[in-house]
Amino acid sequence: MSMSKLNIIIIIISFVGCNVKKDTMYSLLENFILKEYNVDNLNDYDNVVVVTDEGSCIECNRAFSKLMGSVVNRPDILFIISTSGSKIDISYYLEFTTENVIVDRESKFSDLGLVKSSAIIYLEKSKIVDIIEVNLDNLAEIAELEF
Repeated sequence: MSMSKLNIIIIIISFVGCNVKKDTMYSLLENFILKEYNVDNLNDYDNVVVVTDEGSCIECNRAFSKLMGSVVNRPDILFIISTSGSKIDISYYLEFTTENVIVDRESKFSDLGLVKSSAIIYLEKSKIVDIIEVNLDNLAEIAELEF
């Protein structure tokens, strides 16, 4: 087998492997919100915003929570607030009793292992297309995103 054919096979396997992982991640997310919170159509949302107190930068999570609280009224964003609220102010989210806000005080979402900190999960056509986890290096960029 020539080297170029081998390279093509490796690229195809890598591409398929990445897609399978994201498909599996989408299924995990979809099953979680259905089972735990009776949200039955993840396809209604373009993004999932995860607010948690986990990760290496609690100040980043606090800033992210405040920032995302300003767009909590957007019906195309599903908010999963996966924290008790003892380390991060989640009052912005508690005021909304809409179905696009899930308050996961027991942090069950963390058990899925999809993210290690607060994050934005981008969805498209029943797939996860990107995940941006909040950290000190990208917090300013996230603050500039338009929702």
